[in-house]
Amino acid sequence: MKGKVFFFLLFGFSIGLVACRSSIKNVMPEIRDADSATIIYYEKPQDNRFFKVVKGKKPRELATIIEDVNASAQKYVEASCESIGKIYFYKGTEQVYVVYFSAENCSKLAFIKNGERYEAQMSNQSSELLNQLETKAIAPSVR
Repeated sequence: MKGKVFFFLLFGFSIGLVACRSSIKNVMPEIRDADSATIIYYEKPQDNRFFKVVKGKKPRELATIIEDVNASAQKYVEASCESIGKIYFYKGTEQVYVVYFSAENCSKLAFIKNGERYEAQMSNQSSELLNQLETKAIAPSVR
């Protein structure tokens, strides 16, 4: 009987540990303090030298993305999605953090915090917002 109780306790602890490690909330609250953001869309994701930009977005306009990033993140294990762009969040003249985003068919947001890479699920609202903003993106001019 003691063996079964020990087994069930160990099993329950293991499940709890996996659940705790698999989903972490509020990993990057700093982006809520940002005062501006720049969004970059790669022309060809495999070659991110060519891109279009939307500058100066107010973070409140990107609230759904900020909430998705902080709702539930998981430590990155292996490549599951190709990044098609990134968002630079700024506070003053400092860069706060970078959030990478994938296409609708994968719908992930990724970021690095304290040397660890995390992924969060992107909501339909965030995906639609990024698609809408992409229509306003322009290629940077060469001077």
